[in-house]
Amino acid sequence: MFSVNMRAERIGEERLIPQSGLATIVDYVTTQNVTVTFKNTGYTFKTSYSNFKHSNLVNRLLPTVYGFGIIGYEDVSVDGILLKSYKVWKSMVMRCYCEKKKGWERYKEVVVSEGFRNYKDFKEWYHNQIGHDQEGWHLDKDILSKGCKIYSEDTCCFVPPDINSVVCDQTTRKKNGLPVGVSKVGDMFHVRCRLNTKHSKHIGTYDSVEQAFLVYKRTKEDHIESLANKWKDQIDPRVYEALMNWTISVGD
Repeated sequence: MFSVNMRAERIGEERLIPQSGLATIVDYVTTQNVTVTFKNTGYTFKTSYSNFKHSNLVNRLLPTVYGFGIIGYEDVSVDGILLKSYKVWKSMVMRCYCEKKKGWERYKEVVVSEGFRNYKDFKEWYHNQIGHDQEGWHLDKDILSKGCKIYSEDTCCFVPPDINSVVCDQTTRKKNGLPVGVSKVGDMFHVRCRLNTKHSKHIGTYDSVEQAFLVYKRTKEDHIESLANKWKDQIDPRVYEALMNWTISVGD
């Protein structure tokens, strides 16, 4: 039977939650229906008394996702299944701010915009994007703005895997000074070009680095154009335009 005295005793009870702040019970209905507020942010939510007692609480108005992302009041799952928009958002934040993540070095100069810092704002943007609901499509920041170092509302789009992989393949100049796609064996220059999501293809062998690079450039640009036309009716028109105007330079 519900105890009025217990309710009176527990309302106002406080607990300092590590990395979240001071939590206070502001309403107590049953052990499974407790309303808690974090004083530092005003974040108010329902939980159980057991979670409160054992400090199993998160102040979701603080940057709790890899020290940057803020979940806020948004639901991140339905019936225990994480929402796709949340998984995409969290993965994006992780790439930029989780130094323990394998391959993080590739993203150490990349940041997420303030407009994408709150999951709510990202979620609203996400559901207005062409391709967000396509299985296996990738969030890309490099196509609309080549060489971009920021995930933002204006630089991101969704593309199928074959477009994402072929555009992002070897986008930086090699350490040996040779152009992308070119390697030297003896006195000859070999050209390899990635034309699908898994493997690169040997294109040919040439006498000069200039000739080799021009072959690579033509092969790559033609392939990107063919992909643009293949997906024209499904991708964002901005993506199509960017791909049709895509150029490969020696400095890439």
